[in-house]
Formats: sequence, structure tokens, C-alpha cells
Amino acid sequence: YFLLYKTIKVWLRFLKITASLYMINNILGKYKWTLCGVNYLLASKDGKKTSSYNNIFVIYSVYIRSLFRLIFYFVEQFFIKIDDNYIVKDHIVLEVDKSYRHKNLYRLGLSESKITKIKVFNRADTMKFQRVGVGELLRQFVITLSEFNYMISSHQKYEIKINIIRNAPLFIPIYTYLFCFFKKIKRANPKCVAYTGGGISIATNACISAGISSTYLAHGSIEKVYYAAFPNFSSVYVYSDEEKKYLESTQISANIYVYPYDYLNKHNKLVILFLNIELANDYTALTKLVNFFKFFKYHVYVKIHPVDNYNTDLKDWIRNLNLQVIDNKKYWDASSIIKHLKPSYTIGSLSTSLCESLKMGVIPINIPSVPADYYEFWRDALVYPTEKRALSWTSEKDIIRSIISEEVLYSDILELLKNR
Repeated sequence: YFLLYKTIKVWLRFLKITASLYMINNILGKYKWTLCGVNYLLASKDGKKTSSYNNIFVIYSVYIRSLFRLIFYFVEQFFIKIDDNYIVKDHIVLEVDKSYRHKNLYRLGLSESKITKIKVFNRADTMKFQRVGVGELLRQFVITLSEFNYMISSHQKYEIKINIIRNAPLFIPIYTYLFCFFKKIKRANPKCVAYTGGGISIATNACISAGISSTYLAHGSIEKVYYAAFPNFSSVYVYSDEEKKYLESTQISANIYVYPYDYLNKHNKLVILFLNIELANDYTALTKLVNFFKFFKYHVYVKIHPVDNYNTDLKDWIRNLNLQVIDNKKYWDASSIIKHLKPSYTIGSLSTSLCESLKMGVIPINIPSVPADYYEFWRDALVYPTEKRALSWTSEKDIIRSIISEEVLYSDILELLKNR
């Protein structure tokens, strides 16, 4: 009887854990907004429990702060004039922190004239479209609080629960307002669909929960995701087959597509260097690399990272090496530059451009960024295996030299990179 009791107890514990994991991994879309800010690393972390976020006073503080912030949003609307030029079309773009993030939309054939851009994290911009009524806001506020309460009372990992509570005073009113905002858009234009390059965000979740079919346009190589927090997109576009397979291996229900590419059969004797953000560039190593290709009479073009300023030090470095700078306004993405210049090689550090390069039939070269721990963090976080799909400047320089001297076939190295 003792063994039977122990066996039943173990099975009940197993079933409880299984049910808990099923609930966590199959979170309904309406609760996903609470998990904004929860990434793959945080979800896999086991932190020590503390009581600072578990008492009733903290929870009531969240309610009160959220309500006051929502009231402020409601009043703020009346200080911003509705602009008649802000017209919602059938295709809306949720602009996030950087305006270039959504530009992959143009790869899908949609022109600027067919879309409406909404700066979702700029309330002054959203409030120029329309106003949301106080009754609607308060009704949704009650629903949003119930969703928050459900998530913090459910069997979540402690680190995730703390993240939910910590963000709640800001997330609850923002989500409530944006949900009502998008719901009003959906009622006025039932056919509208949304696109975003922002991935997991409060705005994206609010838009989807309001019933607007949404597509995620990855603006760079994707990181490993905590799929319970991944919004219920209808479609997702990524840069590589590896990323497509990765997302399909999770419980994400969206249709996953790889961006289309033009394959190059001819190459010019030039190289394109895609710089990282400024502080991550190893200019000593990059200088040696540039001089290596110049020795073999290659023209070297450089593309500055879109978030960087063209400062004096960078200008001096480019001028001293006599590099040709690519116009970011004219060529916003790597594929359009590669298609236009038809290079023999592209160079970057874990850059999305290296993935695009290989897909287009151009040999990519990876050079580590600095510091080393920054490089290693991103190498491990990203899904695309850049170090396998690109030649290494530090360890495979001899192969690069052999290609240039035609000791090995260019096409053979392309096949090697695609399959190793």
C-alpha cells in the first residue's frame, strides 16, 4: 500500500507539472501582452524567490497607478487636434522605434501610397487619428486587469511573474488604450490588415487582440524566441530557411515565409563592408581586411549601420582608406545594394547582410565584433548560424586567398557554405 501511495503521488505530481507546462506554453492570445519583455533567456532563467512583489499592496499599487495613467491618456486626447489628413487605409504599418524597420513591406509589392503609418509609441501621433471614449476605456481597463490577475496567479515561472508585475503600471494603460484605438479602427474598416517590424510589443498584441490580422516583417536576423510570448501573427517573414525551420519547430501557429531574393550569376571585382554599430567595430581588424582586398585590386564600398551617425572619426577612417560610402537613404537594405553593385564578397559581423549575401550567390565573410563577450552573446542568441554560413576572416583567410587566386572554384565555396 505504501508503494501504491507513493506511485500515485508521483503520478499526480507529474500530471500537475504537465498541466502547468501546457497552460504556460499554450497561453491564449489575449494574455500575451503581459509577456512583453519576456525573452528566451529570461524564460529559461531560474531566479531566487523574494517577497517584494508578492504582497497585496504592490498589486493594489499597480491598479491605482495604471488607472491614473489611463485617465491621463484620456484627458490628453483633448489637447491634440484630430488631423483630417490622417486617414486609415486597408494596409496599416505599426511604426516602432526606428522607421526603417517596416521597409521590408516593399518587398511584398506594397507601395507607400497604399499604406497608413501609425507611430504606435507616439501618443500624439495616434491621437491625431481619432479619440477613444471614456466608457470604452474603462470597460477594457477592467478586462485588462482581469487578464493581468490571471497571469500573475497562474503557474508561471517566478522570473516571468516578477517581469509581468514590474511592467504592469506602464503596460496595462498602454495596452488598454491601444486595444480600444485599434478596435475602433477595425469597426470603421473591417478589411484592414497590419504589418510591423517591431515583433513582440504591446502595440502588436493590442492590434491582434482587436481582431486585425497582422504580419511580422523581420528587419534582421531573428533571436531565439519564448514562443508563449510570441504574438499570434497570421504571417511571419524571415531572412533564411534556418529561421523558418526554427519557428516552425515551435508552437507558433503563423505561416512562415522567407523573403524572396534575386540570385546573381555575375560578380564585379568589389567588396561591400557592412559596418556594425560603431562601438562594436574592430577598426584595426577591418583596416587589415580592407588593405588585403585592396592589395588584390578590389574596390571596397562601405555601408554605415542605419542607427549610427556619420561622425568625424568614422569619416577620417573612411577617407584614409579611400572607401566609397553607400547612401543609406537610397539603399536601405543589403539585398538592394548587393543586387545593384554585384560584389564578389560581402563582409560583416553576424550581420543579416551575410545571410542575404549567401542567398543571392555572393560569398560572405564574417569578422568578429568587439568586445568578445558582446559578439558571443549575439552569436548564441541569433537563430541563423552565421559562423557556418560565412567564411571566417580569422580562421579561413587562406580559403579567401585561394578563391581570389582561382585555386578553388567560387561556386564550390558557395556550395560548401550552404551545406556545412
